[in-house]
Formats: sequence, structure tokens, C-alpha cells
Amino acid sequence: MNKNTPLNQNDVCSISADGVQQGRSLLPLLSGESLNEFEFREIGWSAYDMDAYRQGDWKVLRLPEPFGSGDWQLYDLAADPGKMHDLTSEFPDRAASLAVSFADYAESNGVISPSSPTFYAKPIVGRKY
Repeated sequence: MNKNTPLNQNDVCSISADGVQQGRSLLPLLSGESLNEFEFREIGWSAYDMDAYRQGDWKVLRLPEPFGSGDWQLYDLAADPGKMHDLTSEFPDRAASLAVSFADYAESNGVISPSSPTFYAKPIVGRKY
């Protein structure tokens, strides 16, 4: 089993996989072997021009108008799981570092940002999304 790939049928059924896979296998976590390597995880995602990157308890989030300002927002999920307090002004270097990590993630995964705003829900004026 390759511990650098996500858990899939190859881990469970001992089938050889062709091609390149990213990530780490979840089998050690699911089998109770190791929790430590998942404590400091990194993951990025993008949908509808809403971008995010998480490293451990820290998360940067970029929401386009009218859902947000279009700027990166930084949150400490351990202290603020509801993402109510943007810490970008208090930790600008951390926010910038995570934004660079998202850019690296986006480039290596071929993330394509829409050329115009894409809305999946109607925003409610005066309320935070």
C-alpha cells in the first residue's frame, strides 16, 4: 500500500493501480494505526470561484462579491469553528503563506476560475454567508 495515496479499492482489495494519485491513504486512520500524521493536514478546494485552503487549524477563505470582499480571510478553526472572526489583520504573514499554498494547489490541480461571477444561491443583503 502506498501511504501517499487516498484510500481506495486498491488498499482494501490489493489491486495494483495504474496512474498517479495525490494525497495520503486514509487506511491507517480508519484502522486506528496512526492519528498523528492527520493532525497537521493540508487541503485546498475551489467551487464557484470560492477558494479555500486549510493547514492544520488554520484556514484561508476567499469569497467573491456579493458573498464576500474577494480578499483572503484567515480563520483559526480551533478557536473559531464558525469562522466569525477574520484574523488576516492580526496574522498577515500566515494569511499570505496560506494564499500562496492555495495558488500552488490550484496550479498543480488545474483549477480554472470562472471568467465571470458564478452564483449558486441568491445572496441575502446585509447577512454574512
